Amino acid sequence: MMVLNEWEVEEMERRYYGSDIEPNMARATRALARFVTWTNDHSDGWPYWPKPSRAARRLMEDIYRAHMDCRDLTPREVTMGLRSVKAFLTRQGADAASVLGA
Repeated sequence: MMVLNEWEVEEMERRYYGSDIEPNMARATRALARFVTWTNDHSDGWPYWPKPSRAARRLMEDIYRAHMDCRDLTPREVTMGLRSVKAFLTRQGADAASVLGA
């Protein structure tokens, strides 16, 4: 399982934030960064609580693959990647829309 560390997530967010060329990457990396922040605020931190990173696995893999291929994510990839993150947040009693900025 591939997991992006906090630095990698921040770097991806910086790279794609506000991108008109790759708007789906911008949305996905922003949501992932907000999820990492939420995890850090509600636990010992992103590196120490494995459940959030497992929930975000597909999203991270799709972001990484698209980044390496120098392409934007498809809207479907973003939707599918966020699905398990939203489900995780709901199980934790958090409002997924406010956490992810969706």
